[in-house]
Amino acid sequence: MHSEKGRALDLSRPARPWVALIFSLAALFAWFWPRSREFLLYDRGLIGSGQWWRLWSGHLAHHSASHLGWNLAVFFPAAVWLERIRPAVARFFFAASPLFISASLWYLDPHLQFYAGLSGVTMGGLTLLTLAQLRRTSSEPRWIWLVVLVLLAAKIAAEFMRPQTALFAGLPEGIRNVPLAHLAGAAFGVVVVGATQRRKPS
Repeated sequence: MHSEKGRALDLSRPARPWVALIFSLAALFAWFWPRSREFLLYDRGLIGSGQWWRLWSGHLAHHSASHLGWNLAVFFPAAVWLERIRPAVARFFFAASPLFISASLWYLDPHLQFYAGLSGVTMGGLTLLTLAQLRRTSSEPRWIWLVVLVLLAAKIAAEFMRPQTALFAGLPEGIRNVPLAHLAGAAFGVVVVGATQRRKPS
């Protein structure tokens, strides 16, 4: 027999972060699949010829093991945290942000021929998590999240000033950093927060 109190307790439990886990495992699978770049990479020429799935799948491909490792090291904990506190919002963001970022690259950087990596989605997820934490009552002091928000903005600004520098990622020779992807991800995080501002947390 289940009481109403018991049901309330069940509903109050954090959601299981299965989308964050699927995303991370998919990126790992793509890295170990020898032909992943051939079929998944954001390739402007092939997208233009009709391979539209690359607008989404390109975010699962990576240029190097270091590129993948650093992205997952930030993406996974942030995505798990976000999905546990705002599951519906987080799942919508993870599904839609790759397309928003790729569309931004397509229209705003027509000279970019190739793109890969979770960094844009990660930046957006961190922005969304930070804004969500600022809006909710949590045990952390509010200033911590304000500092995080400032650091995210500073990172994007620094990348635009020095786009050839990719901290930690270990990109191969000839592959440049794409700060526009990070800005687009963060912008989409802000849009999602604004769109859900009047709704109660999921």
